[in-house]
Amino acid sequence: MRLQKLGIVFVLLLIAAAGTGAFFYTQYQLRGHQEYLTRRPPSAKDIENAKGQMLTLTESHGGERKWVLKVKQLQYGGSNNVAQLTQVQGVMYDDKQKVQFTFDSPSGTFYKSDSRFILTQGVRMFSPDVKVLIASPQMEWSSKASVITATGGVMMSKEDFGTSKADKALFSMDFTKIQFVGGATSVIGGQDKNAKKTQVGLSG
Repeated sequence: MRLQKLGIVFVLLLIAAAGTGAFFYTQYQLRGHQEYLTRRPPSAKDIENAKGQMLTLTESHGGERKWVLKVKQLQYGGSNNVAQLTQVQGVMYDDKQKVQFTFDSPSGTFYKSDSRFILTQGVRMFSPDVKVLIASPQMEWSSKASVITATGGVMMSKEDFGTSKADKALFSMDFTKIQFVGGATSVIGGQDKNAKKTQVGLSG
């Protein structure tokens, strides 16, 4: 009877260890690229005031800015509708000329016909209002639409929430709606080191 009880206790310990191991594995995956979750893109002021060899592109509607873009190199295609961008920094504005988010990326493509961006090779995006930092290998959006698509493995950090990761994410320009798709998990805890951290499965 005693051996039987010891066997049950051992099995319970194994189950607990497996659960803890899975939790810390998720944390480890998030920390594997922690620089993406702590290093923000330049502020809107720094981007707007950037000088030197940076080229400036802007889009305005009715005299109001939609975005300001600073790039190291710009190369238009034959039709002048597609531009290849190098060392990209930018600011997106809402209808009230308030900064929606800033972003940077090593490279990207701009499609003039539908005012669409595809940024690649590691993109960081930060909302100073919502305090959300999102990092992904690729992001795509248009100033004529209201949805941003991040693919290739997405990591999100929010100061009063914690960190999340997924294969893909779709979110609105004002970050009021966020959908995670594929292998989505969250570690809840925020900035409080004593906060309880919990692994949570998200939709998708």
